[in-house]
Amino acid sequence: MGWIPFIETVGDLAPPYDISLTDWGYIEEAVYEILTGELVINVGTRVYPRAAPQDAELPYIVYHQISGLPDRLIATASGLVKARFQVNAYASSFSGVDALADKIRLALDGYSGTAANVKIQSIFLQNEISLEQGEADMSGSERYGRALDFIIWFDEHL
Repeated sequence: MGWIPFIETVGDLAPPYDISLTDWGYIEEAVYEILTGELVINVGTRVYPRAAPQDAELPYIVYHQISGLPDRLIATASGLVKARFQVNAYASSFSGVDALADKIRLALDGYSGTAANVKIQSIFLQNEISLEQGEADMSGSERYGRALDFIIWFDEHL
């Protein structure tokens, strides 16, 4: 399964959004905690769930859950959830987006532990592709993007 297009800016709306609207909103909080903890030097607080504001300063990160499904053992749930997340990096240059994508990969790929009170069993990179290259944003500045898809196994909260 490849990258699923997603609108990255939503008018005047600005994060944080109410991420409790998803069935597993707490895993989004965990991903946010990992990304902001590891990447604060690169993007500060410009890590957005689902969409970035139109006037977001580069570089920034947008992440969202694409899918999630509780794992099953024959007749019962295993207590684990397998979720697919897409984390998109944006920067004003090709080298900048490459560097940011590398930082995202280092922060998430191979991660296991607890974040935002969620026990994460494992995170691994599944796919990485370039997004628009040199496309002008609303201000006329060039914006380069890279999408990284991760599979996250975590303990289900019941």
